[in-house]
Amino acid sequence: MLKVNAANCRPALNQYNGDYLNLSLVLAGGSALVTYALYTVEKGGHLIYTIIPAAYGIFRYLQLILRGKNGEPIEVFSKDFQLWIVSLLFLIGIAWEVYKK
Repeated sequence: MLKVNAANCRPALNQYNGDYLNLSLVLAGGSALVTYALYTVEKGGHLIYTIIPAAYGIFRYLQLILRGKNGEPIEVFSKDFQLWIVSLLFLIGIAWEVYKK
């Protein structure tokens, strides 16, 4: 995650193992995805189709972070074309469901 100068940003990060932080990040992403999937299933309609771009976006972001493309989330997002495309698809799916009437 932060790796370089982590202690300068947050001294508490010295207390954690890098593998623990990576596992926590993966678990948080998975939990967010499961929660979103349950929400879309409960709401019904075509909102369920937005699970696909949401899942791809979360997995792509985790892949970039775990490969060492660290930094501010906005920087990581702005430099990755696949994240731009999947975000656009996600937003189109949401807009379609909200404004379809």
